[in-house]
Amino acid sequence: MNNNNNHKSIDATLWEKQTSMYKETFLILLIKFLRLFYRAVENIRILHLGFLCFSLKSLFFKATKNKVVLLYGLLCFMLFDLVVAQAQSPENRGAAEGQNEIKALEIGDTIPEQLWNLPLQVVNHPNGKDTITLNDYRDKKLIILDFWATWCVPCIQSLQCLDSLADKYAEDVLILPISDEVSDKVLEAMRSRSWQLQSVVENTAFKAYFPFNVVPHQIWIRDNRFFAASAASKNVEESIVHGLRGDAEKFKRKDDILDYSPYADLAIYADRKKADVLHSSILTAAIDGLPGSTSRRKTENSVILNYINTSIVSLYQEMLGVPFNRIDVMAHSVAKYVYDVERQSLEGLFCLQLKVPLKADMVNVKRRTLTELNTSFGLKLDSQWVERECYIIFDLPKPNRDTVKSNNVAPNNTAVRSVAFPSFVSRLNYNHVWHPDLPIYRAETTFEGRLASGQFEQLQKDVDQLEKLLGKYGLGLKKEYRRVLIYTLSEVDGRVPPK
Repeated sequence: MNNNNNHKSIDATLWEKQTSMYKETFLILLIKFLRLFYRAVENIRILHLGFLCFSLKSLFFKATKNKVVLLYGLLCFMLFDLVVAQAQSPENRGAAEGQNEIKALEIGDTIPEQLWNLPLQVVNHPNGKDTITLNDYRDKKLIILDFWATWCVPCIQSLQCLDSLADKYAEDVLILPISDEVSDKVLEAMRSRSWQLQSVVENTAFKAYFPFNVVPHQIWIRDNRFFAASAASKNVEESIVHGLRGDAEKFKRKDDILDYSPYADLAIYADRKKADVLHSSILTAAIDGLPGSTSRRKTENSVILNYINTSIVSLYQEMLGVPFNRIDVMAHSVAKYVYDVERQSLEGLFCLQLKVPLKADMVNVKRRTLTELNTSFGLKLDSQWVERECYIIFDLPKPNRDTVKSNNVAPNNTAVRSVAFPSFVSRLNYNHVWHPDLPIYRAETTFEGRLASGQFEQLQKDVDQLEKLLGKYGLGLKKEYRRVLIYTLSEVDGRVPPK
């Protein structure tokens, strides 16, 4: 009986000691947890990692030996989940993001206090300091922040000049180069040139306040305000004098394209900056939803030619400036180069846009475009004079043209629309689409009058009707061979034109 009581007394004592020990352990672990949480409030990943480290290493090991520790561990885990959920709540996340967000400054804005007091890592400081703030130089009349890079030749040239002026204007002006490169690289570049200027290094925060894309980039601060933004100037001392005087109008504003993307059409940025587009060509497959069309438009700086949803042969015809009946196609399948109305499909059609300066030589532009078309379609363009059967319009013997009373009256005295004879012949040679063996019409006559304009498509199909119309003007029609300049499109061996 006594032995049992003694055992119970011993067990109770051990339990109290263990409980006290585990409470102490729990408090230590909880303190560690809170310290880790405090250090990790700006980085939830550290919080997670810290908890896992001590929970897996300490709590799990001890929990396997005693349920009390397991309960304490579960309590910690629940506290951790609560803290994480609170930290990740939309309200807290929004507040944190608001604190970290930096608003880019505009010219005329007051420099915020957090920027004045931002610690800046520097090299080549005259007193050997590693860190400074802008606030250390707030008494200066003018502060020049010169963003630069060791690989930038204009930056080096600009800083070389600024360094030589540093002593002369030391009382009133702070010249502070800023680089995002590592300290060793910047220090080596400065010492190799014996510069006395210090430089901020490994800094990206300033770019958030003063965004730019091109270095050198100079920010001028005067009277606690963002005074000017400029590129490097050859007359930098003159700029310093203007800055000290407050002559803002003397500074040419540097306005970088901050939304530049290498995936965007370069012409977008050229238009924005009023830069001449010396040559721009875009060739695409057919674009569904656009009508087949050809247009020529002028802007303030450019001429834009659009050929929308058109055949390959039509693109060549537009660049050559000749009718379809002067173009031959030598290919295994001619159909792929020609628009088939009955097919009612965009297959085999393409879009081309050319953009050139207003004063561009269009002959050279089209010659260059022909080369691009050859490359894109795997074709070769040749030209040669060949004997080709043509329809010849000639003067009939003793032509009787007295029936033509005026330029706008047909031979039968019926008032109709009329066209000049050269235009009449051109219309006969014109076709909406290319197909093989189109007839060629040539004028070999002294006739200079006007002809009644008829249905040219019908006249092309009905030679008898055409001959009858011409006869009323003392003109005849015959077929004979003539030497004609013909352009031939042929496929390059091994190249397959796009569909």
